[in-house]
Amino acid sequence: MEKDLQTRNFEITDQLRDPKTFPFIDNKIKTSRYNIFTFLPKNLFEQFRRLANFYFLVVIILEYFPFSPLNASISVAPLVFVLAITAIREAYEDIQRHKTDKKINNSPASIFRNGQFLQVKWRDIQVGDIVKITNGEFIPADVVVISSSEPMGMCYIDTCNLDGETNLKIHQSLKETAHIKTHEDCSNFLGNSIECELPNNRLYRFEGTLTMNNSQHSLAHKQIILRGCSLRNTKWILGVIVYTGRETKLMKNSTQPPSKRSSLEIKLNSRLISIFIFLGIISIIGSIFAAEWQRKWGEKKAWYMGGDVDTSMSPGIIGIQSFFSFIIVCNVMIPISLYVTMEMVKLIQTIFINHDKDMYHDETETYAKARTSNLAEDLGVIEYIFSDKTGTLTQNVMEFMKCSVGGIMYGEGITEVARAAAKRLGKELPPRPQKRKMKPKQEDVLTNNLKKSLLDYDDDDEIELRDDKELNLDEENENETAFVDDRFLQHLRENNENAHLIHEFILMLAVCHTVIPEENPNNPEKIIYQASSPDEGALVKAGRYFGYEFQTRTPDSVTISVNGQKKMFELLNVLEFNSKRKRMSVIVKDPEEKIIIYTKGADNVIYERLAEKQPFENIRDQTTEHLETFGKEGLRTLCFAMREVEKEEYESWNKVFHEASISLEDRTEKLEKAAEMIENNLILVGASAIEDKLQDGVPEAIELLSHAGIKIWVLTGDKQETAINIGFACSLLTSEMTLIIIDGEDPDEIMNQINQSIKEHNITTDSTKKRKLAVIIQGSSLEHALKSRVKLEFLTLAQSCMAIICCRVSPLQKALVVKLVKDNVNAMTLAIGDGANDVSMIQASHIGIGISGQEGMQAVLASDYSIAQFRFLSKLLLVHGRWSYRRNTKLILYSFYKNMAFSLIQIFFAMFSAWSAQTLFDSILISIYNVVFTSLPIIVYSVFEQDVSQDAELKYPQLYEGGNRESLFGFKRFWIWLLQGIFHALILFFVPMLVWRIEPVSSDGKVSGIWGMSIAVYSSLVIVVNLKIAIECSYWTWIHHVTIWGSIVVWFLAASILSSSLKLSSSMYDVTYHVFGMSQFWFILIFVPVFCLLPDFFYKYFTSNYNPLDFQVIRRFEVNQKKRIPTKQTTKPVPLVEDELEISSDHEKVLELQNIPQISVEKSIKKIVKGKSEKHTGFAFEYTEGTSLQVISRDRALSNYQEKEKEEKEL
Repeated sequence: MEKDLQTRNFEITDQLRDPKTFPFIDNKIKTSRYNIFTFLPKNLFEQFRRLANFYFLVVIILEYFPFSPLNASISVAPLVFVLAITAIREAYEDIQRHKTDKKINNSPASIFRNGQFLQVKWRDIQVGDIVKITNGEFIPADVVVISSSEPMGMCYIDTCNLDGETNLKIHQSLKETAHIKTHEDCSNFLGNSIECELPNNRLYRFEGTLTMNNSQHSLAHKQIILRGCSLRNTKWILGVIVYTGRETKLMKNSTQPPSKRSSLEIKLNSRLISIFIFLGIISIIGSIFAAEWQRKWGEKKAWYMGGDVDTSMSPGIIGIQSFFSFIIVCNVMIPISLYVTMEMVKLIQTIFINHDKDMYHDETETYAKARTSNLAEDLGVIEYIFSDKTGTLTQNVMEFMKCSVGGIMYGEGITEVARAAAKRLGKELPPRPQKRKMKPKQEDVLTNNLKKSLLDYDDDDEIELRDDKELNLDEENENETAFVDDRFLQHLRENNENAHLIHEFILMLAVCHTVIPEENPNNPEKIIYQASSPDEGALVKAGRYFGYEFQTRTPDSVTISVNGQKKMFELLNVLEFNSKRKRMSVIVKDPEEKIIIYTKGADNVIYERLAEKQPFENIRDQTTEHLETFGKEGLRTLCFAMREVEKEEYESWNKVFHEASISLEDRTEKLEKAAEMIENNLILVGASAIEDKLQDGVPEAIELLSHAGIKIWVLTGDKQETAINIGFACSLLTSEMTLIIIDGEDPDEIMNQINQSIKEHNITTDSTKKRKLAVIIQGSSLEHALKSRVKLEFLTLAQSCMAIICCRVSPLQKALVVKLVKDNVNAMTLAIGDGANDVSMIQASHIGIGISGQEGMQAVLASDYSIAQFRFLSKLLLVHGRWSYRRNTKLILYSFYKNMAFSLIQIFFAMFSAWSAQTLFDSILISIYNVVFTSLPIIVYSVFEQDVSQDAELKYPQLYEGGNRESLFGFKRFWIWLLQGIFHALILFFVPMLVWRIEPVSSDGKVSGIWGMSIAVYSSLVIVVNLKIAIECSYWTWIHHVTIWGSIVVWFLAASILSSSLKLSSSMYDVTYHVFGMSQFWFILIFVPVFCLLPDFFYKYFTSNYNPLDFQVIRRFEVNQKKRIPTKQTTKPVPLVEDELEISSDHEKVLELQNIPQISVEKSIKKIVKGKSEKHTGFAFEYTEGTSLQVISRDRALSNYQEKEKEEKEL
């Protein structure tokens, strides 16, 4: 019934309602997926949705038909094993969810029932109940607070479990209910009603109305406390339950994040389809030959096949049966254990990521965290990174550094961005000025209050000074700001013409905010500020540093201390900040009973609301100039404005505001319209400039990622000047780049700007060449650029640029930018951010990275991987990502290769067995081939393989680009591996068959027959496929030796055991011992692996020595370095010339980016290795510990190498 209504209406009561007739659900939650009855059918259904599992189910069903050449009971075991592993994992995870649900549902809560508070279980709580929650307890359901132990019904709430933010939030009851304390008060409160919006997932919005004593009172977000939060620093609260169970906002937001599949898994599905087609073709060919054989020989009743065999069946029936028989015989062509093996390998890879000490942040004691194991390999093929700026590239630790007040700029500090800009111009700036202690004068006195409003202020007037206390900086808190400028407070003390505005500016720092003061347990005299954002905290701390300390907040007042003298401001209204308004305002009544509105926000928003006439001449233009200067220095800016409001105007406006606040329809829109009515005709006071320093290692990380061929887009809410200079400071932008500014105000103008840039730089739609270009685009322009008419042209331009910076963007625009590239470019995308406004961008990308920083954990909770610092991204991608991609692609290729070799042997045998689909191998050997004899080596390879060391990965980031190509898992490479399997199958079958024909009878007169040949072929097969992975290994450990050689040994032990008993295997009984004594067997065992793997060996040798790939050059160079380094090293390590990295044509882009002339790598590396030197031109990269990439001449590199060889010979 409630679904048909627009609101929820209920009565507050102390009675237990009958759950069967009560219109609202109970408070019981359920996060588990299964129960004892549904687990098996639901889990099996989910598993058989996977194509490979369903395929093997069909094959097993076919094996139960009489024409099947295999024993179905044996084939069931591998599939059951695979299904069981997944089912056990699912069951364990679901049991844990059941336990958690039970614990939560049975938690105790204090509910007002029948006139007293009783302990009931959370699951028995109902809508309309009055609940009492004490300090430290979790909120059992969504609750409207009606009173608390604190004055005016205030309480402090920890929302960490809800949104990840660690700062406390202040909530409060209505004034009309704050008096409710006792049982009697609660009883008198019964019978009132609440009307509110229907259950929804909006965490930061609530609209409702309390009807009490026939009068209505507005309920808003400040009155509701959500399930999952906890009560802090408050003894108790009383509240009314409004939403329960799965209708709470927490549960409404508990939907799973979008399911992401790795690109490798998607490609694997297409490769599987090609295998199915190949299998179908093979089976059709086999069935045709079987039918033809039946047509030709069947009617003659081949007497040698035995009287029980019906050879008179029609060729058509034989063909159909043979088709399915070949499907069964070759079912191993699809590796049944591949998915389980991949999951196991990926799990271990995530463990390596989670425990990598190089990605451990000491300050926060945080390791990198892989929140999913599905996407490890995708980290190795990233082509686009979309990064937030604040808190991601920067520390998000804000320091008040400069300001502009009354058209005068204050602050002498030099930012890191300014230093980077000066460095680009070849200038050196002096060190950051130190803070100087103020020398007070005895006649200096403190501004006590303002007798005049700013509108009445005249330049000749003086501020009335009443206090004879000295005005000093708060030296105890000087580390909280980076502000250095004696003039600022001197102008205030000396009644400078700017003193009036300076006073108002500092007053706004202390009053205009939503910060919550909290007592410091370690130092009761010093207040800790809980701010909703680091910017807010920095401004309030700056006010304290200037002597205006914010001390106390109540729902109706803000108290500050001005150099020890307390001032209380009555808080009339708070018009809160949101991403749409981009500003916040407080309306206060000062100690002189004046009503003043203080507003701060983005410069463009504030300027739109300024009065045409400003009391200070040119303040608007001067402040604009200062804002541009601050932006160039990389500072975050806010503008401050105010005006005095007449009492009549305020009262009239407040009625409109109150009506909007109690509206249950479009309340937010009505409140915004009400705010617009009073946030106008403002007087500009000034602007703040806050420094957000770059994180450690960001420039080096961006440089590495850029050299790896990854394009980096920075999406920020900052203004253009700030974003550009941050880009230069973090090495995203360089002085060699041409900056393309797109700032058009309509689609036509933007289209013209884009087309002009495309034409000017000769960019085409099919061009993949990156140019030394960077695009800077405003959020307002981006809105038009993302529309269908312009977006493809914008994307064409962006793809040819080395960097993109989008300024003044909203959270939605961030997601749309990611989606633009994701949907229109065949490339892997990664988004990285640290705040709630980055969640949509993180979820829209192929891979989302959350930074665990100052803005809570919402980005982390929505991410696939989390790291503590941006600099860790380079190792996550260049090392873990590249390794995982190479390992996992080889895992898939090898799995199909070894199974193709196994399956094709059966097909070749069919040629000599009347196309009967008779198997060459015993059913047991077929079922355990993948699990016992060939699984461990590839697992160990996929876990430990390193084509080059991790130091080399970071030293030569150009290696990463290979992962972006189809070379590792393209369709061509996939079938090259399968053709190797077919080639090996040819040798593995025909060589033993020919050898066996030469001398089929052993020295003792016995004939081994088909099963003797079977053991010889199977033995060769096990040796070949294990030696194949040995050849592929670049990195060896003792585990590799144990698994590779151990797998071969295990086969011979298993063969001996199976031959020892007729019950174990009737076909192999006593055959193995006989075969082991035949010379033919040992001839096959030696020469077949040699014939199979000799081409692989020659190919590896040739490519490594005459046409090496990039990683082979690096690996050989590293080996040579280790061999050549003497015990006593007297020279620096020899730098590897850049061309040694650029072997393959795939790296031409990097050479062009770095403007390095191309020289034959093969020749240069050979000359270096041989110690020859010739005159070369160009440059090489040199790395030293702890420094970024350096350029040295190629002659110097060769000279260093010769000097090193000379020293070694002398030693």
